[in-house]
Amino acid sequence: MKRILAFVSITLTLVAGTVSCNNDPKADGVAQITSFSLQSSLNSNLSSNVDGTIDEQAKTISLVLPEGSGSSFIPTFTVTDDDVVKAGSTVVTSGVTSISVTDGAKLSVTDEVSELNVTYTLSVKENDGAAELKTVSFLKADNSVLTEDVTPEAIASEMVVRVPSAAFKQELTLTIEAGLNDVVKVNGKETSDGKIKVDTSFPIDITVTDEVAKTTASYTLKVGKVLGYVVTKVGSITDGTKIFPTFDIKINPKDGTPWIAYYKELEGDKYDRVAVVRLDGATFPYVGESCISADIKDAKSPSLAFASDGTAFLKYAGGEVSNRNTVKKFTSSWEVCGKEALNSVNINASFPSPLYVQSDGQPAFFFTSNSGTTKRSIVSAYFNGSNWVETPASASGIAPKYGEPSGKAGAFYGSTIAEHNDKTYMLSSFNEWGYMVYEVGIECALTPIVYDYKPGTSAYGVPGDMAISSDGEDLFVFASDISNKKLQVYKVDFSGKTLTEYGAGLNVDTGNNGAEVSATFSSSRNGLKVVAIADNDNNTYFKYLNSSLQWEDFTIAEKPAAISPSGDYHIVFNTDGVGYIAYTTTTEDKVSKIEVYKVALEADVLPE
Repeated sequence: MKRILAFVSITLTLVAGTVSCNNDPKADGVAQITSFSLQSSLNSNLSSNVDGTIDEQAKTISLVLPEGSGSSFIPTFTVTDDDVVKAGSTVVTSGVTSISVTDGAKLSVTDEVSELNVTYTLSVKENDGAAELKTVSFLKADNSVLTEDVTPEAIASEMVVRVPSAAFKQELTLTIEAGLNDVVKVNGKETSDGKIKVDTSFPIDITVTDEVAKTTASYTLKVGKVLGYVVTKVGSITDGTKIFPTFDIKINPKDGTPWIAYYKELEGDKYDRVAVVRLDGATFPYVGESCISADIKDAKSPSLAFASDGTAFLKYAGGEVSNRNTVKKFTSSWEVCGKEALNSVNINASFPSPLYVQSDGQPAFFFTSNSGTTKRSIVSAYFNGSNWVETPASASGIAPKYGEPSGKAGAFYGSTIAEHNDKTYMLSSFNEWGYMVYEVGIECALTPIVYDYKPGTSAYGVPGDMAISSDGEDLFVFASDISNKKLQVYKVDFSGKTLTEYGAGLNVDTGNNGAEVSATFSSSRNGLKVVAIADNDNNTYFKYLNSSLQWEDFTIAEKPAAISPSGDYHIVFNTDGVGYIAYTTTTEDKVSKIEVYKVALEADVLPE
């Protein structure tokens, strides 16, 4: 009996001991992470500490990491008593163990005494530390009045976006994308899905707040109209009793203004005289004397050229000696370069012979000889600073001479000049030959780029209305295709040494000498391609090549004046993309004058 009581006593003691152990006051019966952070001292990919936010009810730990900082970190944390933290099966020791800190990752916490187990989920976001817009746009899919998505050129504190006329000052849906953890308000209204309707008649205020970094950025967006080019009347040049239709207009590179050289008939003078004017606001004051050529012989066919520093040169035929050219340079007055009547042979002033300036700053030109062994052939003339040097330019495989290959073939019908990528190029026409495009070097050296190009099934090219122009990237030719009865723009194919059609042609009546109407072409450095063209009744039309490469009429407030029956159009652009169109007209009382129009972007109207 005593043995039985002893056994019971021992058993009760053991039970009592066990119960006493389970009720140890040091056991809290809680499994909990009480703090969690990533210290920069333990994590080289962090520049500062990142503190986690613990939601004990949701059992989440939220962290915002710098953008691009990676996902492997050594955490620092505290837990309640007797707790063990694991990532998967790996025991995690605070400040020692590296774990993967990614959105949705799990950490388990087990109280080893109570065996209570709790799981925490990591909520990880990256943050760029800045409040900023990423994109701003009006999408075609959200706005029926748009034909394509529209965005500003760049994200900035002040932005302008341009929409077609149909969408101008309309209510449109704006789409915005901001940075990480950024909240966007448009005109004080928060956007939930990055889209919001706005009245584009007024400036649009956009505020972006980074909720983590507590930074704010403000933007203003203005919606303007896609600006179109318009033609406006600048003024008229009237001088003497008659201005002849053969004149020239060039841009002074120093200030971007046009100068115009023409010849006129004056009451009291026996012979026709040359004058030069420049545009000054809406007036055309003389440059130098009102009559530059002498009243000895008829002067005609003036041509202007500018050096890159704005020095002006003028060439004209006659004046001092019939059928010879004189070139003058403008300083404070017009001074003769070399000598008057510089040519050694008579010239044919009927064919275009533009003056240009060589890379050495001296004037030069090509002309059609009208006498001697070079009769009707191409001849060059350049000024070397002291004297004029005259050289036949005909050479086998370079430029035909009169009689090549036989008969009247090879007669030089004139040229037109353009600058392209700091080089001089010339488009030329020869009787019974195709069009020629040359690179013109120092001392008038010719290098053929396109040789003997015949449009369509044409047997030859013709001099009427031909032009050459550069848009800064490509070189273009405007010429007649008499086989297809059209005027056509061509792109110069330097590698293929040919011309390729560019855009739609202009249908016209053609004859042996080309189009039976006046027309010309020019391109601006911003890509605008423009023609001025007359119909069979001499009515004037200004057109541009649209994005579909079709010719479209310019917007113009009033109908342009009709061109003189024998008149020619001229178009020039300055480096700002402003163009000038000039041509002669004849009024009902037979007064001849030069009309000048300007081609420019319409006035910009932005909401205020």
